[in-house]
Amino acid sequence: MVGNPEPLWVGEIDVAGPAVASGIASVAPDGRPYRRARLLARFRGEPLGLLTLPLVDGVVDGDGARAAAIDSFRSRIEAVAGAEWTPSTPPRAGLSDELQAVAEGGPPAISVVIGTRDRPDHVTECVQRVLKQHYPSPLEVIVVDNGSSDGATGAAIIAAFGGDERVRYMAEVRPGLSRARNIGLSAARYPVTAFLSDDIRVDPLWLLALARGFSRHADVSCVTGICPPALLDTTEQLLFESAMSWGSRQGFDPVLHRYHSADDRLHPYRPGSFATGANMSFRTETLRRLGGFDENLGPGTKARGGEDLDAPVRVLADGGLVAFEPAAIGWHADRYDDRPFDAHLYTYGVGLTAFLTKHLLD
Repeated sequence: MVGNPEPLWVGEIDVAGPAVASGIASVAPDGRPYRRARLLARFRGEPLGLLTLPLVDGVVDGDGARAAAIDSFRSRIEAVAGAEWTPSTPPRAGLSDELQAVAEGGPPAISVVIGTRDRPDHVTECVQRVLKQHYPSPLEVIVVDNGSSDGATGAAIIAAFGGDERVRYMAEVRPGLSRARNIGLSAARYPVTAFLSDDIRVDPLWLLALARGFSRHADVSCVTGICPPALLDTTEQLLFESAMSWGSRQGFDPVLHRYHSADDRLHPYRPGSFATGANMSFRTETLRRLGGFDENLGPGTKARGGEDLDAPVRVLADGGLVAFEPAAIGWHADRYDDRPFDAHLYTYGVGLTAFLTKHLLD
C-alpha cells in the first residue's frame, strides 16, 4: 500500500434482517469522499466475513450488499440457519439458535477490566458500550487509571457513571498495563474477567459470545475475539489493518486451541493466530492462580508489549484451552494520534520479541 490510499467507510449488515447496511456513507473527516465500503456481514449476529463494495450515490446499497453477502457466504449462512434457509426467506431479526441458547442458559456473571491512561474520552465511550450489552447476567466494569498525568479520567468516569454501581474506578500511579490489569483482576467479583483496550467499541453481543466460548468445553480457560477496524479513514489506519488484520487474520470459524498443534510447528509461539490482547477474557480463578499478567511485559515497561501474548500461552501450557470466538467483536477505533505510526509498529515488534525471549529462556 503506497501513496495516500482512499478511505473506506466501515459498517455491517445482517443478512437475516432487512436489507439495509448500517449508517450512511458521505465523506471522511479529512473531506475526502468515501468511494468504497468495508462491511462485516453477519447472520443473526454470527459474523460471516468481510466485504469491500463500491458505494452507490455515496451510500451503501443495502440490497446489493445483502446479495453480495449471500453469494460470498452461502455455505456459512446455511451452517447457521440450516439448509431450509433460502435467499427468499422473509427477514427475521434476532439471534442465532446457539446464541439464543446461551442467553437462556444462565451465562456467567462477568467482570470487565479496562486499563487506561490519559484518554478520558476513549475510556468513557468504551464503558458506555459495555453497559449497553444484551446480556442477561450480572456484569461490572473496573476502570484502572494507570499512571495518568492528571485527574481527568477519574473526573470523567465519576461524571458519567457516578450513580451506577456496576462501574468502579481505581487509580494506580505506577505505569504498566500489566500492573493495571492485575489490579483489576484482584478486584473482580465474578467468575469470568474480560480485558479490553480503552479504544475498543464492543458489539452488543460481545459478552454473550464470550460466554458461549467458555461453554464450548469444560477446559476452556481463555476466550479471545476479533477486533475489526471501526475506522479506515487515514493512511495509518489503513496501513495498520493491512499489516495486522485484527479483524480477519484468525478467520470466522470458532476454534478450540490446545497447547500442541499438528498443523503448526510454531504453535503456540505464534499467538497472533489465536489471541488479540485488546479483546480477551479468562476464568478469573485460573488467571489468578497463574499469577495474572507478567508485570515485566506490556506497555509501560521496557518490553513495551507482549503481556497479552504471554497470558494465553501460559493458559495453554497449564493444560487449559483457548477458545477463539469470532462473534465476540470489539471494534478497534484507534486514531494513532498519540505518537508516530512507525513507533506503534516498533512497539509491537519489541513486545513480540520480549514475549518470545521470555519463553525461550523458560
